[in-house]
Amino acid sequence: MQTAAMWVIGVAGLLEVAAAWWMVRALRAHQQLDGRVAHLADALSLLTETTEAGFKAAAAEIGRLADAAPRAGAAPRAAANRRVATARGRGRSVEQIAADEGMAVGEVGLRLRLHEAARAGQPCPKAERPKRRRTAAAAAQA
Repeated sequence: MQTAAMWVIGVAGLLEVAAAWWMVRALRAHQQLDGRVAHLADALSLLTETTEAGFKAAAAEIGRLADAAPRAGAAPRAAANRRVATARGRGRSVEQIAADEGMAVGEVGLRLRLHEAARAGQPCPKAERPKRRRTAAAAAQA
């Protein structure tokens, strides 16, 4: 009888040790999960603050540009074309002229072509459109 009681007490002790070991492992896993969640929360907070700052900066820039006075690019066409042509005649690059006038590089090129056409007495050059190729179905209908 004493031997059976000793076995019961031994098995109960082993069960208690196993339960304690299982609880320690679960507690460690819980602590790791807490650490990960805290790290995720910090990252989300940083992302939110950065996004808000970016939106505020973009809104401020848009407001600043909306309030800005019209630049030289808003001048009458002939005057702007003359300024661009004069600057080009003085040896300035198209990129430099575009930066000074607040225009796109393509707009500077267009203004130069318009000025040259006006000086030559020709009508304004039209943009060339690429010619469409006729498909076999369109050719059959014609």
